[in-house]
Amino acid sequence: DGTYTTLSSIKSNQYILLYMGNPDCNVCNFAKNQLLASAIITHLVSCGDLAIISLCIEGCTQAWQDIPAPGGWIDACDENQAIYEEEIYDIAQVPSFYLLDHDRKVILRDVHVEYLLQYLSSHKNVFP
Repeated sequence: DGTYTTLSSIKSNQYILLYMGNPDCNVCNFAKNQLLASAIITHLVSCGDLAIISLCIEGCTQAWQDIPAPGGWIDACDENQAIYEEEIYDIAQVPSFYLLDHDRKVILRDVHVEYLLQYLSSHKNVFP
């Protein structure tokens, strides 16, 4: 809806997932579909324990405008491409996943989606 926000304003009881990629990237879309198919992701998002930020790191491109993030996810773009310009995150390739705790401390950095799902599934007190 064009609203500007900050990472510190994102609400989550337990985790925040930064999913950084590009909507027209096939590998990114494959990883996004793995997240969407995951029971642990669905559970955590639905109970408020996980907020997912789908961040287009190429900026507010036409592809980003044409392909919205899945329902329940926060759709965002790096309008000024500060992630690259200011090297805010170390992104070797896309998609890139950063899992943060509720205090915004990085738990997992630039991991594959399979490892992220394994971590969330095996972490105690996460999945009933």
